[in-house]
Amino acid sequence: MITPAQVKVAEYILDSSGIVEILQTELTTDLRGRKPNVDSIRLYLLGTFLSVHHDGKAAISKAAKVLVKKICLEDQIRLGVRQGNDAVKQLSFDFYNVTRKISIVLGYGNSVTNIGDDERIRRHRVNTQIADRMMDVFQVGPRSPMMAIDATGFWAWARGKTITLIDALITAGAAPINNRRRWSTNGFDQDANWGKKTAKDGTSVTFFGYEEHTLVQVPDDDESIDAAPRLIVRFEVAPANEEIVDVTLDLINRAPHPVTDIIVDNHYHFKAFNRWGTELAKRGIRQHHDLRSDEHGFIEYGQMRWAAGRAHCPATPDTLGTIIRPGPNETEPALHEAFHRVIGIRKTYTMRRINLPQPDGAQRLQCPALAGHVGCPLRPGTEAAAIAQGIPIITKPPDANGPEPLPACCTQQTVKVTPPDKVLKLDQQHYWGSKKWANTYRKRTYVEGSYGNRKNDSTENMSRGLFHVTGLPLVNIAITMVNASYNLRMIQNWQQRTNTLPGDHPLLQSDDDIVGFRFIRAGDNAA
Repeated sequence: MITPAQVKVAEYILDSSGIVEILQTELTTDLRGRKPNVDSIRLYLLGTFLSVHHDGKAAISKAAKVLVKKICLEDQIRLGVRQGNDAVKQLSFDFYNVTRKISIVLGYGNSVTNIGDDERIRRHRVNTQIADRMMDVFQVGPRSPMMAIDATGFWAWARGKTITLIDALITAGAAPINNRRRWSTNGFDQDANWGKKTAKDGTSVTFFGYEEHTLVQVPDDDESIDAAPRLIVRFEVAPANEEIVDVTLDLINRAPHPVTDIIVDNHYHFKAFNRWGTELAKRGIRQHHDLRSDEHGFIEYGQMRWAAGRAHCPATPDTLGTIIRPGPNETEPALHEAFHRVIGIRKTYTMRRINLPQPDGAQRLQCPALAGHVGCPLRPGTEAAAIAQGIPIITKPPDANGPEPLPACCTQQTVKVTPPDKVLKLDQQHYWGSKKWANTYRKRTYVEGSYGNRKNDSTENMSRGLFHVTGLPLVNIAITMVNASYNLRMIQNWQQRTNTLPGDHPLLQSDDDIVGFRFIRAGDNAA
């Protein structure tokens, strides 16, 4: 049974978000402004949330069933669910009618071909507004400016056709060549598409469906883990083959409060610097990421040695160019300590930054000997200081008597340089591999963990079969309810740990006065 207090919490979430009014406005049926029954819209959304939160199901029939069979008689009467013995049939009919209209008036994906670009953009904004409004209901506690972002794939309800079959249809003239993407489904969900995702064993698998791009609030460097619940603040549902840059930047732009730091995986920072890194810099956002296997080693530029996005002394030993981090599943502490120790050695050769890089990457640097990190024969007085402090001394500096002039970084007080994009895309606030970097980067587990948590069959069960609908608008509503359910659980769990919110908070209503319930037979008089 779903208790009256649980129903009240669901109603509070729904009514505070304002998405019933958004859908009512969009579903206007004629120029005179007639709108569909607002009760049907509200009940559909309420039933879907309750079904997801309590049963891990977002199917239309399940949304109707939970209202008829799992809430108390008084709530059924109050909400207008009980309408005689045909309540189940009538409610399901209303829900199918509502969802059909939503698909028609808010569809903006591949399945919609009779609208212009402006209307497509407008509809997309309405759908994202629905998701944003729901997430805003859960903004409690301190608002950290640090976020983690990732994407996860999930199967569409419809199956996708094989590429071989698509090609055969084109050859036979049954599918137009210039509309090949549309024919990549079996006709039931033309908004979904083929993509790749990582399986539980770490391998890459091909699937047909959607991706959810998710922005999760994580603890700032000076913030305790339980200062606030770690909630989904923004997300977007997109076809599985959607390019991540535009979606991600839009999520950041829509964030409910300013973002200063974002933690990403390798798929993000590898994008062209002018499309990703520059855009983050324009917004004043620092990214934190790991290195790909092909991003290790020194890059020679400006007579300096660059590694992991940072400039180093030209005399930095070759052996420090490639330093491989222990795998994420490596539990031996000694291996991690050895890694950080070698990273610390290389860091002593780092050129000191006089200023942070500009949006175009331009930065002013100073020799590590002048910065007091090492001693060098080319910098008078630094060797004696290094001996006194017990810090390294450069033993093989560039030859002052050689055929080539000394590097500018060895003769000038500072040097200004704008490194190439392949260097700039690796740059980040904390030196890669340092303990500070590791402490920040591991916070990416908050967004990764949200996927595993929601996909668990004992929670929201965000897997194939969760919903039996097709098309971006209805899939977006289903995932919106999944994420609202997740956020509610996170807040309630956080409250149990910290007791931060007042006991009468609308998200924390209880059923202290309930001592039992009774079953109502289908033939009983609802009144």
